[in-house]
Amino acid sequence: MIATIIHKEFVSTLRDGRLWILGVFLLALFMGFFLASTHELKQLRQEKHSVGMTAKEQWNTQGVKNPHSAAHYGIYVFKPDLPVAALDPGLRPFVGQSLWLEPHKRNLTRFSPSTDQILANRFGQATTSFVLYALLPLMIVALTFNSVSQERERGTLRMLHSLGIAARPLLFGKLLGLLAAFMLVLSPALLVALLLLGKNFSLGLDDGLRLLASLLLFLMYYTIFAALSIAASAFFQTSRVSLFCLLAFWLASVFVAPRLGAVTAEA
Repeated sequence: MIATIIHKEFVSTLRDGRLWILGVFLLALFMGFFLASTHELKQLRQEKHSVGMTAKEQWNTQGVKNPHSAAHYGIYVFKPDLPVAALDPGLRPFVGQSLWLEPHKRNLTRFSPSTDQILANRFGQATTSFVLYALLPLMIVALTFNSVSQERERGTLRMLHSLGIAARPLLFGKLLGLLAAFMLVLSPALLVALLLLGKNFSLGLDDGLRLLASLLLFLMYYTIFAALSIAASAFFQTSRVSLFCLLAFWLASVFVAPRLGAVTAEA
């Protein structure tokens, strides 16, 4: 029975015009931001490598001297950037990019990109990660806010219960059907992104594991959003109230909560 529910939700979601309109629009944004992030990351890696080689050459050619004095000459080292940063830069904008090494001292990292920005620029930046953690959950909300409430409003939910379909299998089938359709639309962009990463960077086993872990974590993130959206649609009586509450939750979780967390940590 649950397989029938999953198939029905999968087909109905694919037939829904919202999925294709929002999906094509967000995938176009994703690919544009990903190409820009890949170019920026490639250029940044080249700059760090060039400056790092220059710093190392200066240290190696400082002349013949006492080893202790040579160590006190100091050298700059640079934080490497992994290919997965093209999808999500993580803490790179908020931590220093270089470190000055010298004996008897522990220095802090320098040249953090966020120090050159105002506070408002740290939210809603046009990056690949913003599409992944902010816009795609909004797409899920737009697809699921009326998944149960619409059937209640049309009277089909009572008919389903009269056929002996329990609430738990129904909601679980809706969740799996939605996620299957969502991943089917998202998979072409992910495949193109992997091909571009492999073309522009040399991917090793460690990079592959990091990309796999990132994909699984994002899938868990989307599953939580989809489950909460379906639960809200089942809890509230009308689709309008469900949409309003889900949009408020999306705004609070994506924009308000990170800032409150940063202020709390700083305090």
